[in-house]
Amino acid sequence: MLMAVVWVRWDSIYWQVWKSQPRLPVNAAEQEWVSFSGADMRLVEFGGATGIVGSNNKPIALPDGVKAWKVVLEFKAPDQEAIGGCGITLEDSQNRLYGRPDELSNVRGQSFVSCTKPTEESSSQYRTTILFITPADAKPVAVQIRWITKFPRYVRLNIRG
Repeated sequence: MLMAVVWVRWDSIYWQVWKSQPRLPVNAAEQEWVSFSGADMRLVEFGGATGIVGSNNKPIALPDGVKAWKVVLEFKAPDQEAIGGCGITLEDSQNRLYGRPDELSNVRGQSFVSCTKPTEESSSQYRTTILFITPADAKPVAVQIRWITKFPRYVRLNIRG
């Protein structure tokens, strides 16, 4: 009976599994604009983050064996609803993904990590800065921007090597 259901529903099962994961990147080089989900976006800046200061104006000391990275993304997004709900991660050369760590949630000047503009911003062109932490030996290769409702496609902004 199970085999009959799988046989009859194979096409829909296959597409549901295929669409449940990020499999088809929309690639762009650093500084290159890419269009996705009704918006243009690009990786403006990438590099090591130094002098990280907490909201209490005290430096945040990172443990040995980790490194902090700073990512600046720029968006041109007239339709904010179309890009809401994204996830932004840092990808390394071993295909590991790093999200925004809780340890850096109270960094002074750190914007809310989102693809949508800050509430005080009136323009549909804006930037967001994100800090990531990786093991010291990780080699970042890209920033991924994902919407689970857009899978299997997602944005992959390559970092110059």
